[in-house]
Amino acid sequence: MWWVITAIILGLLPFIIRWVIGNPLLPGTETYLFANWLHQLGFSSTLSISIILVTTLSILAGVIASLPRFFRTNKSLWQVSDATRLLLLLSPSWIASATVFPSHAFLLGILTGSLVLWKKNKLFGAALFAIFLAGVSLLFCLPSAPAGIIEFGVLNGYGLFGLIVAFLGGCVLWENKAKTYFIALGIAALIILSFFIPELVVIGATAVAIIGGIGVVRLLHRKWAFPLLRGPSILLCACGLLFSTLACISLISHVGPDGGTASDLAALQSAIPDGLVLTELSPEWVTWWGHAYTVTMPETIRTEIWQSRNIYRTRDILEAWNVTTILITPEMKASLWNDHEDGLLFLLHQSKTFKSLGQGKFVEAWVYDPPQQ
Repeated sequence: MWWVITAIILGLLPFIIRWVIGNPLLPGTETYLFANWLHQLGFSSTLSISIILVTTLSILAGVIASLPRFFRTNKSLWQVSDATRLLLLLSPSWIASATVFPSHAFLLGILTGSLVLWKKNKLFGAALFAIFLAGVSLLFCLPSAPAGIIEFGVLNGYGLFGLIVAFLGGCVLWENKAKTYFIALGIAALIILSFFIPELVVIGATAVAIIGGIGVVRLLHRKWAFPLLRGPSILLCACGLLFSTLACISLISHVGPDGGTASDLAALQSAIPDGLVLTELSPEWVTWWGHAYTVTMPETIRTEIWQSRNIYRTRDILEAWNVTTILITPEMKASLWNDHEDGLLFLLHQSKTFKSLGQGKFVEAWVYDPPQQ
């Protein structure tokens, strides 16, 4: 039971830190995609957030609880089971799935459920596995975060020391080539594939934890040629695993949206007119706080309008795409323009075609309101 309780506490920790530092409870973009769906179904904002939190944390806690089912009841494999659960609790990918990427948690839950059912009823297990494969396909429709190593600032990724202990476990499997080397090869292939299909990172991280559990047991029980190195080596691995976890929690705590952006968007709710919004902010954030919808343009047209100082061409594009509002952030100013004389930023301040709706510290709002001919 304490495994489940610890999993829930670690999953809640990033939310608690976000609340303490004044950021909105939900981090990232995907969480607000699901929150907006629930809100459109009639759930209140508070209930929508609660459903997402409870569902993702329950899935991951359930996977932790069901893990011993996949290990036979002999002493050595139970040790691997405990080590694996510890690695899963500390896994950056698992914490990110519980907080930033709920679709990854859903995917893992379906896969685990199919494996559990397979032991009881192969037909139901196969049916659920088919749903898992369909879910993988559907995930390609969602915004995807690139995969990488958490210590390098990539939120959807692996911990470096988790990969190291997984490598040790892979070496153990490789030693018994006749029976288990193909497992090591399969997991290595899955990890490599996940860097190209980021939606698979949480599955890869689970596999890393499983063979990493073998690596941890070997590290603890092997005969050391230099016994004095045993303690420092184990301590280094433990500190490295913990560092990866803390790095992940820190990233999640500070990932957007920040409190200022949320506050400025909420203040614009009643001011944004009918029509679509042009911005580089997350569309899900604009919908959640601003109760408005962003325009989806081809990248070439979007680039053209951001850089345009031709008021007639700008009007044509805005009217063709039914854009009535433009939202500008400090990040956009830093990345799109060199100064206030550049592109659309110049037109916003100099043309009578645009009127300011609000000049917040984090979000500026401009309405397209051309003078009557």
